[in-house]
Amino acid sequence: MTRRILPVLMLLLLMILPTYAQNSTPNWPDWVLGCSEPTCLETPQWPPGDYPAYALSGSVLDSFIPPEPTTIHVDENGNWGGAFYTVSYPSSCSGVATCDTLYITYLVYGEVGHGEMPYQVTLMLKWSDWVQILIPTPPTTLTPGTTTPPPSTVTPPPPTPAPRMDCPADVIEQQPPRVEVLSKTPQNPVVRGQGGMGLVITYRATSFPVVHHYWVEVDNSHWGCVHTETGFEDDGRYGVSPCAAGWEGWETQWITDIRCEKKIEVIPDPIVATSFAGHARLRENSKRWIEGELQQRYPGARVKKPDWDVAGRVVRQGCYSDGRCILEAQVYFPFEDPGWYDVWADGRTAGTAYTPPRTFRYQSPEPQPVYLMDSTLIPDW
Repeated sequence: MTRRILPVLMLLLLMILPTYAQNSTPNWPDWVLGCSEPTCLETPQWPPGDYPAYALSGSVLDSFIPPEPTTIHVDENGNWGGAFYTVSYPSSCSGVATCDTLYITYLVYGEVGHGEMPYQVTLMLKWSDWVQILIPTPPTTLTPGTTTPPPSTVTPPPPTPAPRMDCPADVIEQQPPRVEVLSKTPQNPVVRGQGGMGLVITYRATSFPVVHHYWVEVDNSHWGCVHTETGFEDDGRYGVSPCAAGWEGWETQWITDIRCEKKIEVIPDPIVATSFAGHARLRENSKRWIEGELQQRYPGARVKKPDWDVAGRVVRQGCYSDGRCILEAQVYFPFEDPGWYDVWADGRTAGTAYTPPRTFRYQSPEPQPVYLMDSTLIPDW
């Protein structure tokens, strides 16, 4: 009995040992270990594909809650979230290249819910997962009359290289900011020093979002069951795959389906609060009136302060969900000279990653009158 079982056990042992050795001896590629040294300045480019990983929260809960499986997707240009990262490994390992567990850490910027501050992302890589994709089984040819490629670790490549798409260039769309007057207090302002308080104007400035239109290349190429005469691809309407059923005139083909997909990004462009200001200039004919007719009636009358540049006092500011940003501010002019004033307000936005700051200016369509206590004393425009 022992003589019969022993050869079988030896055969099983010979089959298991290579797999065990393969899984128990990590051999991480250089493009994974690119930032394992403190002097690393740039991470090498990863080959396109999907790579298994586990997401860690970076807190003490990682010791009690199993990590969540995830996938690192690297596009055809080698882009993914961890453009610059560092690699660490447990202290129990003798070296990074032979450790069965690695930790990749990098920073993510501008994600929703994290403001403008970057936050840290940590991913755990296990050699037992990676050995399946780094040392794949040889691909086999596609079996005629089937609609899916044969079981294999590596998907059969297309017969010919797929052509690349020439997607449209990015388009930036933006609307100029808008300013409006909400109120003026009082309606008939009187100069200070004669019982008056001057003038308070409340403005509202609206900054519209910057809309970024861009296109990305999407590759939906796949194996499909195609009718050789019409080129029609089976969409499941027959209830059975014609290729699998061996119908005449049908064969499995590689279908190239590459297209440009449009994306839209709406980016708020908030107004810089410290930039908002009000301005007033006494008109020249009002100056001449003060130094002429008014001085004859009130000796000693003179032009005191004809020009005003006043910072706005913000009373409300914020951005809406549609990307619009508003700022409401009050501008106080403590006028000392009667007459007619040209009044305007101006400011600027913060700008975005695609556009520079936008300036704006609003001028009242008619000059602003400012009175003495004797309301009959005011010049023409």
